[in-house]
This record gives sequence, C-alpha cells and structure tokens, in this order.
Amino acid sequence: MGIRDKNIVKAVRKSVDLFLKRAGRARNPAASAGSNDATGSDGGWTETEGITAVISETQPTPGDYEDGDIWVEVDESDNIEEIYFLIDGEWEQVPIPDPSDTVESETVFGLSPDAGASEEYSRADHTHGTPDEPDDSDEMVKVTELDTAAQYLEDKIDGQTRGSIIVSTATDYEGIQTRTLATVTETVTMLADGASVTWLRQLADLTEFLGLTQHRTKKYLAFANEVRLIVNVTAAGANTPAKIRAQYSTDQNTWYYLDGSSGPSVDISGAGLKVSDWVDLASGAKGDVFLCIVGIDGDGNADPKFGSIFLEFA
Repeated sequence: MGIRDKNIVKAVRKSVDLFLKRAGRARNPAASAGSNDATGSDGGWTETEGITAVISETQPTPGDYEDGDIWVEVDESDNIEEIYFLIDGEWEQVPIPDPSDTVESETVFGLSPDAGASEEYSRADHTHGTPDEPDDSDEMVKVTELDTAAQYLEDKIDGQTRGSIIVSTATDYEGIQTRTLATVTETVTMLADGASVTWLRQLADLTEFLGLTQHRTKKYLAFANEVRLIVNVTAAGANTPAKIRAQYSTDQNTWYYLDGSSGPSVDISGAGLKVSDWVDLASGAKGDVFLCIVGIDGDGNADPKFGSIFLEFA
C-alpha cells in the first residue's frame, strides 16, 4: 500500500541524510515523484527535489522508481520497521539513528557552545541537570531569588556599629566586607552651646521649652532612622524627676514625640551632660518636619539651667 504522509517523511529524513553522508552521495533532485509520494515543504522536502517516498509493507519494484527514491517499510499499524534508499537500481537499507542514552551535563558556568558530532539523537524529554543547592557551610552565596543579594548585605551589616560604611574591592556582592570608617550622623542645635538659659519654675505639665516657640527649627529627616537627645544641665531641675524631651510636627499645630512614644528623653534632676538612649525614629518624622524641645514633670519651684541642647540623628 502507499501512504502519502509528510510526518513519516520528516521522521526518516535524518536517517536518509545520514546514509547519504556515509555513502558520500546526496539526495537526487532530478528524481520524479510517483503517485504515492510523500513530498512536501515540511521538514525540508520540497516538490522541486522530486523525491518519491513509498510507504508500504512489501518491497516496491525497483524498476518503477528512480535512484534517490525512498521506501519506508511499515507494519500493519504503519509503524516504521526499516528504511531503504534506491541506489543503482537496488533498495539499500538506511540505518535508523539510535537514541542516545547519555546527555552532557551543563551545571556550571562558562561552557562553550558545541554543535556536537554524535550520530545518535536526543529524546524530546531529555534534560541537562542543574547545579546542586549549596548547603549552609558553603561560603559562596548562591543567587536563587531576587532578594538574595539584598539579604546577604543585610546579614553583613547586622551587628555593625552605627554608621558603618560598606567598603569592597569585590566585583560581586559575595566579596563585600564591612568596616566602620566613621559614625555618620547629623546634629541639630536646639540651644546653642554656652547659652546659659534658666527655665524658671518648670511646670509638671508638658510644656514647650521655656514656654516659648522661639527655639523651634525645621529639618529634613528622610535619611534618619534613629535619634538621641543631648542636654547640658548646669543647674538641676526638680527631683520628681523633671525631664527634657523632643517632639516633631508637620504643621506646628499637632506635635508628636520623635519615637512615637515618649522619647528621646533625659532626666534633668541632676546637673551634668545628659545623653538619652538612641531611639527609633517614628515613620511620620522621616520627612521635612518641625522640631521642638519640651519639658515635663517639673514641680513648679525648681529652676533648671541649660548650657546647650542638641538632637543627633543617624
């Protein structure tokens, strides 16, 4: 029987080309197409090549075809059993390529392209493998997610002193090391050094410094994450204990503590240089904001005296 089937032609084309290559010959473009040919444009077989592909269970008569024609021997279910090529009036068997049972591993960087020379073919579901996932002891950090590099830097920075600057001569993030070059902070003067200002009868209620607005200022704090308060107390306030704190506002009408709670804050019940803990800056303060100093927990009798007041941001 003859079956016109372009898919079969595509399937055997590699076998035919391999056979011709070994024989030092080429497909015959002058051969004519028969009534049961399987020519077509798919797979590179064209009408102009005029190759007749006979698909049958029994051998066709060589004299009915021309050199260069193909006979595909199939079983009753049209499964390919053998392939033959007509050469010098005789059907010569064409070797069908075998599938390869090996595959080249491509699990490292820097491999050069290679067309290969094997006459075996690769199966459609073959894979080349992937590198092994690094374990925790691997010193080289592998990029497996988009945020890996950022996490690596965060881990490097964690535990560094405030103001650490990342320095590196590495060409990639794995080589980055951290070293503290300087403490990067900005200081805002709320009361100039050497001012010697007395707060007469500081009240218990929350009150702006000295009961005045003249010591307010404005600062762009988008860069900052923390703040501390530094107060030089030259004469002690009430032992309640009286305190000095700092606040911010976006409109000078509503005021908030810089940490969103009650800080930074210093106890001024004794004289000396008072330095608060570093506190996290509230998100609302990270912008162009107004700043002021406030007092609280006075007793209405003590008169604390101040040499300077600063806010330090980092």
